[in-house]
Parts: sequence; C-alpha cells; structure tokens
Amino acid sequence: MRALGKAEARIREHLDAVHPGVDHSDRDITIAPELGELGERVRAARQATSAAASAQEEAARRSREVARALREAGLTVTEAAVILGVSRGRVSQLTRGQRGLAPVSTEVLPRRV
Repeated sequence: MRALGKAEARIREHLDAVHPGVDHSDRDITIAPELGELGERVRAARQATSAAASAQEEAARRSREVARALREAGLTVTEAAVILGVSRGRVSQLTRGQRGLAPVSTEVLPRRV
C-alpha cells in the first residue's frame, strides 16, 4: 500500500465489505510496516525521544525545586540567576509556584552568601 496514512481507513473498509453486519469503527488497528533494520532504528529513535522528554521533565522539576530553595535561603533573584546560570526572569518563572506547587514566601529573610 503506497498511502500509509490511509491504511487504517482502507482496512476498516475491507473489514466492512467482508463482514457487513459488524461495526468495525471501535476496533483497534495497528499498522506495523515491515522496515527491517530501519524499523529498529525507528524504535530506538522513538525510545530516545521518550527518554529525553522524561529527562527534561525531571530537570525542570529539579530546577524549580532548587530555585525555590535558593530564594528561601535568602538569596536575591539576581544571585539565584547567577548560581543557576539562567536569567532573572527564568528564576521568577521557576519560583512562581506553577504546576500546583506553593509559591515562594514573600517574607524577607536574612541574606546568606
């Protein structure tokens, strides 16, 4: 089949023609082209993409956590930005309390450097 994007619809049409009284619209159809060695490379690339997304989520969680900890330890936004190697705006974003996390206390703390 040359039009892989239309394969699922074609399979459903075929099933409907062979079994006209059966509803095939809710059936799961998996299209698995035979790609040989290239198929392994595709699987490896998809796994690497998934692992990278998980690593990115973990890095973001850790960045939020440490940015908050730096601010709660009394460092200024500028100091936290220098330590983290990000902009002041990014520190503000990280400490804003996004994703259901509590915002940083606005209480003035003694400065420790």
